[in-house]
Amino acid sequence: MKKRLIVYPAIFDDTANKPGVYSVTFPDVPDALTYGNSLAEALERAPETLGLSLYELEKLPTPSDLNQLRTSNPNSTVNLVSVDLEHIKSQAKIKNTIH
Repeated sequence: MKKRLIVYPAIFDDTANKPGVYSVTFPDVPDALTYGNSLAEALERAPETLGLSLYELEKLPTPSDLNQLRTSNPNSTVNLVSVDLEHIKSQAKIKNTIH
C-alpha cells in the first residue's frame, strides 16, 4: 500500500490540567483534539486524532511554522506529528463495513 505521510505541528499542554495530563491541539486543524495521561500517551494518540480530522477535509490546511509555535507557546511542548492518510482511509473503510 502506498503511504501518504502528512506532518503538522501539535501543542502538548499540561498547564490547564492535572500535572502530567496533556491536552493536544493542532493549530491548523481545530477539530483535532485529544489528550493523554502522560506525554507518551498524548504522543501516541495524536496521529490518529490528526488523521481522522484531516480525512474529513477536502483541502488540507497549510501547516504552521514549528519555530513560531514554539516561541508563542513557551510553557508547552510543541512537536511535529505525522500520519499516513492512506492508512487512516483504509481503517475508516474497514470500520464502515463493520457497522
